[in-house]
Amino acid sequence: MKKNNKKERKNNIMDNILNKRNIIALLVLIPLLVAVIILINTTSYGVNETNNNMGINKEQIVEKLKVSDGIVIQDKGIFTYSANVTNTDEETKEINYLTLSFYDKENNKIVTLYGYIGKKLEPNETVPVLASVDKDISSASSIKIELNK
Repeated sequence: MKKNNKKERKNNIMDNILNKRNIIALLVLIPLLVAVIILINTTSYGVNETNNNMGINKEQIVEKLKVSDGIVIQDKGIFTYSANVTNTDEETKEINYLTLSFYDKENNKIVTLYGYIGKKLEPNETVPVLASVDKDISSASSIKIELNK
């Protein structure tokens, strides 16, 4: 019986040591993981840089569609144009997509994108339009918008 008690005490001591090592390891690893996650999330990729240029966010009317609140958002090298499209007509309009041509200060075309809508817009209905590209359009000073039915 003494042998069993001695063996049990030895096992309990080993279990306590292992538990303390696990706790110490966790106390070291958790802050390390948190630091790595913070570092990854704050690495500068130009995340969420925006272009609020008046030529880009200027409201435009194209065939009784109001395109407003235009903005260019950059995230990790991908540039996304986002705007709201509102049907200002008294009739329902079927819209396939918008052609979005971006121009620099010298009126040189930077790129043409296509913003898919693909639905019928009821009078006064507003939907978002998004178009993305891996080319830098943040310096665009104007945008030409065309409706494709």
